[in-house]
Amino acid sequence: MQPLIRAFYQFLVGAAGLIIVQLVFGRWSDRITRFAWHGILPLARKPLLCGLLLFLLVTVIRIALLPVLPVPVPGIHDEFSYLMMGDTFAHGRLSNPPHPMWISLEAFHINGFPRYASMFPPAQGFVLAIGQLLGLPWIGVLLSSAAMCAAIYWMLLAWIPPRWALLGGLLVWLKFCAVSYWINSYWGGAAAAIGGALLLGALTRLLRRPRTRDAVLFAVGLAILANSRPYEGLLFSLPAIFVLLRWRKIIAGEPWRFQSQASCSLPPRSWVCTTGSSPETLCSFRIR
Repeated sequence: MQPLIRAFYQFLVGAAGLIIVQLVFGRWSDRITRFAWHGILPLARKPLLCGLLLFLLVTVIRIALLPVLPVPVPGIHDEFSYLMMGDTFAHGRLSNPPHPMWISLEAFHINGFPRYASMFPPAQGFVLAIGQLLGLPWIGVLLSSAAMCAAIYWMLLAWIPPRWALLGGLLVWLKFCAVSYWINSYWGGAAAAIGGALLLGALTRLLRRPRTRDAVLFAVGLAILANSRPYEGLLFSLPAIFVLLRWRKIIAGEPWRFQSQASCSLPPRSWVCTTGSSPETLCSFRIR
């Protein structure tokens, strides 16, 4: 817990410094804010570039902070369970054979029998497995956090003007991807946040203009939520599914839009039934 406490203190110091600058140099800070705002407007009109810059910003800044905030060391039971899951996936297995003396080697949040495996949903394990294959499990955390900022920015583009969406993406970076435990531990919520962002962003786009791409992204969001935070993801997804079903009922009587809407409803069904449920089901089957 020591690195997390240190990161929290550093966050408080940084926030206090910004407040002091705002109070002492009010006029200069207003000028700088206006200058930055005018510089953001042309950039905000290029969403693809903004998403790429957000991804690179999170990655580069966090790597630059490594001398101050080194690669995190696991210190919580959940982290060891996730790391074990990631190592299992990285070696091409869904679970491990039970140890002959598993009763004497029990650990928190880890099933020792009938299979040696983590008790958590598999999404974070896949993230850590990707990082381990690239050199370090934490690389997966870093890349997933950067993807989370880009995904939330993409989601906000469907709800608010581009400049505010870019500001929202920057706020997510400052809140979760600098000194937060989300990027400085192995049990952060980036995977679930990506699923939620894809779900909400695709929902709004489907309501405006049904397209197969958005339907697939809607289904991918459901799949990620089902394999990262099943119970919270269910509560989060039910309102979106209700809105989508209600929208389908409303437009079902319009022949000129029914075909495009129907084509967009098929990918979510197939993706949710196959991609969404398969990892969690396979992992549960291998444990049993």
